Order: sequence, then C-alpha cells, then structure tokens
Amino acid sequence: MFVKMLEEKVRDIKGEVVEAPMDTTVEYNISAFIPDTFVTNPQHKLELYKRISSIRDQSDAFSIEEEIEDRYGTLPTVVYNLIRISYLKALGMSSRIQLIKEEGKGFRFDFRDAKDLKPETIALVTQKYGRRIMFNAGSQPYFEYRFMKKVMSREHKLKELIVLMEDIVGFQNGQYEI
Repeated sequence: MFVKMLEEKVRDIKGEVVEAPMDTTVEYNISAFIPDTFVTNPQHKLELYKRISSIRDQSDAFSIEEEIEDRYGTLPTVVYNLIRISYLKALGMSSRIQLIKEEGKGFRFDFRDAKDLKPETIALVTQKYGRRIMFNAGSQPYFEYRFMKKVMSREHKLKELIVLMEDIVGFQNGQYEI
C-alpha cells in the first residue's frame, strides 16, 4: 500500500496524470460475513475484515484464507464467501469494472468508461464463453453473463464468476490467449 502511494506521488511530481483509484461494487445476495461463533473477539474480527477488504489478487486471498484457518480452524462457508467476494471485487477493480450486479438469470458487469473495454478482450471472451456472454460497447459499456446450468448454488455461481473475471483480467493484460 505504501509503495503504491509513493509511486502515485512520484508520478504526480513528474506531472503525469494520476487517475483516482476506482472501486468496484459487487451486488450479490450471498451470505458473506465472519460469525461471532467463529471469531469471538470483536477487535480480531475487525482486523480480519480489514485484511479481507485489502485483497488485491489471488495470492492475497490464499494468504488470508490460510492465516485465518491456521488461527481459527476450518473456515465456515460464509467466511469463504466473504474472501471470494473481496477477490471478485479486486478482479473488477483491475479490469476497471465499476459494478458487478446479479440480474435475472445472470450478472451484469458495468465498465467505468468505453476506453476500459478493449476490442481484443471482447473477441477473446466471446470466443471462449460464446452465447453465455453478451457485450454492449456503447458510451456506458457493459457485458452480461448467463450461467449454463439452470440450477446452481450461490457459492458455485460465485466461483464461476471468479473464473470469468480471471479470464477477463488475463485477456486484458495480454497474459494469455485462447
């Protein structure tokens, strides 16, 4: 966090444009919290919420998950959900998605700006996901994702969304192709 702030300050001094950090909102009706029966100390619980909210990548998510498991034992599903939601949010931020929202039988992903959605990414994601995905590249770009299975647990949907977002981040960063 300190390094990131320092880099931003150096760019500011050099006169480079520093964009305000963008946050991603996730609107998904799933139980995601730390139960009082799992972490009884309110101060420890607050510290865990802060750590979970600081997740920026998969490594952070795994690290926090291991730390909590080592300290408190097997994680309840609701704690896994909380970690996964935070990781999904981090993926959204790195893709410049401002909103991930459950809508009907799927999800809608709203980009902040049309320049945030690369044509190459649209082509690669469409090639991989086919009819499950629909893009709208207008002035307020977004895409919609539909699940293949009609009946899925909320946790399974969350895992599938994370795989989708990892693919999008990978395609946008040129890390891999189909």
